[in-house]
Amino acid sequence: VCCAFSLLLTFFRWWLLVSALNFKFRIRDAFRLGFIGYLFNYVAPGSAGGDLVKAMLIAREQPERRTVAAATVLLDRILGLLALFIVGALASTIPTPILQQAEFQVVVAIFKWASLAGICGLALLMIPYITRFRPVVWLTRLPIVGRIVQELLHGILLYQSKPLVLVASVLISLLGHMGILTSFYFCGRAINEVAAMPVYWAHIQFIPAAELVGVLIPMPGGVGVLEEAVAHYYKLAGSTSDAGFLTGLSFRIVSILIAIVGAGYYWFSKQEIESVLHEKSTDDE
Repeated sequence: VCCAFSLLLTFFRWWLLVSALNFKFRIRDAFRLGFIGYLFNYVAPGSAGGDLVKAMLIAREQPERRTVAAATVLLDRILGLLALFIVGALASTIPTPILQQAEFQVVVAIFKWASLAGICGLALLMIPYITRFRPVVWLTRLPIVGRIVQELLHGILLYQSKPLVLVASVLISLLGHMGILTSFYFCGRAINEVAAMPVYWAHIQFIPAAELVGVLIPMPGGVGVLEEAVAHYYKLAGSTSDAGFLTGLSFRIVSILIAIVGAGYYWFSKQEIESVLHEKSTDDE
């Protein structure tokens, strides 16, 4: 329940970002495409592979502004990663044994610097001068890519007029990540002896690092990679790698059960999805 609720929050966040750009996009559309994308995470490289399918589907449904519509998927992913870094950075202020490990101190430094860079990046994006910057305006006059740049700048202008949307998206992301991280802890409690587990706050500290590994290494859904990463950090936190692997495996089972909902959406949208994927493969050729 905790994991599913957190996933629904991410779909709501995406709907908020798309709606802010004045698209005709219902929240049930966000849930439909979100679940399909979540399902495709398990068949495409990397745990973010389903984003490509989501981007293609929303671009098809928004033919007048395809580029901006597809770009919302990328922005949604960026805000999600930023929130993951922020959670990891804030959690590092709580004293736990794993923080004494030199290897994990590097992870904490990455979280802190990435959080700072992301927040500064969002702040710069909200400065109106960015869209009037002469080299950027010059890009809009280029053939072929000029129209794409112009569409993206228009999207940035809309976000600049609605800064609370981005703030709300980050806050929603923080809540969603806390739900996912808590789900890992619950999975560990369900399958391991309590004495064999790191404390709850240690999970909040090292699971973001394990999730990041699952995103970066191109395995469908991060399968295997995420479990091994959790096992590694369990051992680093003073537990055993076996307990960590079982925790990651039990969370994987939970996430696959949730992805089955996406299979239902896929079945009812199968013809549309296959058509989009066929168009993509044709374009690549």
